This record gives sequence, C-alpha cells and structure tokens, in this order.
Amino acid sequence: MDNHKVVCFVCLTPYHVFVSYLLSKTVYKNNYKIIMLSNYNVAVERAYKNSNKLNLWNEIILIKERKESSDFVREQLNDLDFKNIDILHYFSWGSRLCSNVMNYVLDETKIILTDEGVMTYVVKEAYKNWTKKYKDKKNPLDFHKISEIWLFDKRLYVSKLKKPLKNIEFKKYLDSNLKFELCNDLNILFDYKHKKNDYNLVFFDQYLALAQIITSTEEKHLLINILQTAENLKVLIKNHPRDSNDKYTGLNIDIFKDKDIPWEVIYLNEYIKNKSKIKNKIYMTYSSAAMLNNRILFKDFDTSNNYILLNKLLLNFTNNFEINVTLKKFLKKFKKLYGMNFHEITTFSHLNNVLNNISKK
Repeated sequence: MDNHKVVCFVCLTPYHVFVSYLLSKTVYKNNYKIIMLSNYNVAVERAYKNSNKLNLWNEIILIKERKESSDFVREQLNDLDFKNIDILHYFSWGSRLCSNVMNYVLDETKIILTDEGVMTYVVKEAYKNWTKKYKDKKNPLDFHKISEIWLFDKRLYVSKLKKPLKNIEFKKYLDSNLKFELCNDLNILFDYKHKKNDYNLVFFDQYLALAQIITSTEEKHLLINILQTAENLKVLIKNHPRDSNDKYTGLNIDIFKDKDIPWEVIYLNEYIKNKSKIKNKIYMTYSSAAMLNNRILFKDFDTSNNYILLNKLLLNFTNNFEINVTLKKFLKKFKKLYGMNFHEITTFSHLNNVLNNISKK
C-alpha cells in the first residue's frame, strides 16, 4: 500500500466504523487518514466523541444529517476539501451523506466499495431493488466510479457487477497479539465494557414491523412462537439498533443492553476474554448479516456452534419478504464454504426438531 495516499472513510453505521477502524489500524497504518462520520446513528456519534482518544485518524469529521435536509448536508460537504483525497472507502448509499459524497470527490479518486454486510456481496441487485422501492429518490450510486470491492470473504461475492475484488484480513489478526490492541481500541471507540453473558442461544432480531414486512402484532406473535420453541434454552436477544425494545414487553427474556454496539466488537471481547464459554452455542436470525459474520470473520474458531436462518420460515407469514435469486446464490455459496451446522428453517416443527437434535449432541 502506498503510504503517501490520503485515505477517507465515510461511515453511516457502527459496522462501517468497525471496518474503517480495522483498515486504518492495519492496511493504512502509515497513511494520512480522514474519517467522516454521520450523526444519523447515536452509536456513530458516540464513536466520533471517542475517536480522538485513539490518535489514529488525522482528520475526524462529523456530518450532521439526523432530521436535516439534503441541502443542509450538501452545505456541510461544500465546506470540505475533497481535492487531496486519493482513496475513498464507501459503504452504503442509504443516507443523505452517503448519497451525495460521491459527487464531491475528483474523477481520479479511487473509490473502494467496502464490506457492509450481505448487501455488498449482492450489491448491483440490492441497489436495483432499492431504486424500485424508492422511485422518488435520486439515484445516488454510480457503479462506473467504483474501482474495487473489498470484502471479508471475496469467495462469497455473487453480484453481476464485475469489479476487482480484494479480501479484508481479520482472522490473521486474531492469531496474533494485535487482537488485544484491536479489542481495547474498539471498546474505547464504542464505550463498551465487556460483560460475560450466559446463554445457549443468541437471537439476532430484526425490525420486521418497522420495515413494514409484517405488522407489530404479527411480529410479536412470531417472536412468541420462536421463544416457545426454544423454551428449554437460555435465549439472549441482540436487538437491531434501529428497533425498539417495546415488542418484548411481557416476555420473560434477556436482552443485550448494548444493542447499538456492533456484534463483531461484542464477540471479539467474548473471543478474547470468555473463549471457553462461547463453544457449542446456537446463533439464530431471520436474515441478519451479524450472525453470518460470526463465521465469515472468525472462520473456523468453533465448528461445534450451530447457525439457524429463519428467512424461509418468515415466508409463511408475509408476502412482503423476498429471498431473491441473487441472495439464494449467496446463501448457497455460504453453505458450501461455511455450511457445517448451518440450518435453513421452513416451519416451527422443523425448528423444534433442529433444536432438539442439537440439544442431544
């Protein structure tokens, strides 16, 4: 990597900050680095306040866009100097900042589309679906400007967008003493204090009602049925940062207190400080990338863990949820590479049988 290049990261979510930190600490450790953070997410704004403590980035910029107009975001971008940026790491188009920033960098700036979860592995198709859903929005992403795509496992890439692919290293740092420094820095960045958690099963919940996939009543009913099926297990819920905890009212369950901390940071702490206790666990979700990242980032740390996907079960309850052809290709590849103890559930009876079989092992 050319150490004379100026590198800029544009972050909307805590996961974007996690990946930007990792690349800044390793690949770009000797480069001049700029991190641009949106205040759209409370955890990202918190990371902004803590970022100076790490002495890692040369420039730290907060863009105010929560409840703000596109014009106000553009005014802030107009005040910045983009001429010296050689490399821009771009994650997502899903905000006013992200949908505008590409228009400000020079044509010769190298734009790297960077791993933000499953969407990056199916990016062209995901973007097409987004533009269909939000027809009134201006198209913010110009694929012609993208030079490369960086992923945690480029073997999983299935999109029809043809660009050079590069792997982002993580596992090799887990196998070195650098992991302790990474973990400490990330805890500072996100204000996270590790707590040992007692669970058999982590459920990565998602905002189904908020996304208008099903109603709040239907979501509560679905959640109750899932919990009843897993009633003999210690279930811990990792709620999505955008969702409310109100739907858990009246349910006797444990919920992660730090819902806006990236799961990858929580699990890295567990991996270092509680490693013997995170074996033989069950991880379950409708379709959250956080669960899949357990396998993609931490590789074969513990092949006795079980991973349960409920996306096909969800199809029984709604017509507003779609497993498109490209996502099916991604999951097929995922199963081929990481398929040990990976279960795609179709019915509650199927879920009950899988959980019973796991318990008998």
